[in-house]
Amino acid sequence: MAITLNGGTGVITGVSVGGLPDGVVDSGTLATNSVDSAELIDGSVDSSHLASGVGGGFEVGARAYSAVNQTFSNATRTIVELEAESYDLNSDFNTTTDRYVVPTTGEYLVIGGCKLNALTSGATYQTELQINGSLMTYNVAHTALTANKNNIVSDIYQLSATDYVQLSIYQTTGSDKTSGSGEGNVFLAVHRLS
Repeated sequence: MAITLNGGTGVITGVSVGGLPDGVVDSGTLATNSVDSAELIDGSVDSSHLASGVGGGFEVGARAYSAVNQTFSNATRTIVELEAESYDLNSDFNTTTDRYVVPTTGEYLVIGGCKLNALTSGATYQTELQINGSLMTYNVAHTALTANKNNIVSDIYQLSATDYVQLSIYQTTGSDKTSGSGEGNVFLAVHRLS
């Protein structure tokens, strides 16, 4: 069966409703480095048929959160306890040590958030991202009113296998403060981008 393109009108002829009949396209009619017989036979394209780094979304990552309130002492940097998981694609988050352990070298998007309760007007606190125990990025929250305040920090890092990521809080309100709890209030999400 010949398929032709009418050069003047741009109309393709020789194709019926429903596409090409079986047997019209085979490995002999494909260009070099094109779709191979595996894609023709099984009729699907999944990650096994794609080039490395193409396709299905995040394959490495996790999101953990605090299911209970935690108290943060004044003027003391404290690691946030993250004892529950929203998801963990490859079991890389350790809820005992509150660490995401990097499984493979690459670029990672890291997002952390923490809500502190009963802050007074003028209070300040930092939500911080740590890599291998060192402070890397932080976001400072200031309150103008007496309120509960959520503070989120994010960054992209080049990380190596076995590096670890943690969320910490440093607050200077003059007294101990308690966090909120639950997936939307206290969390750390880490995903490999490339």
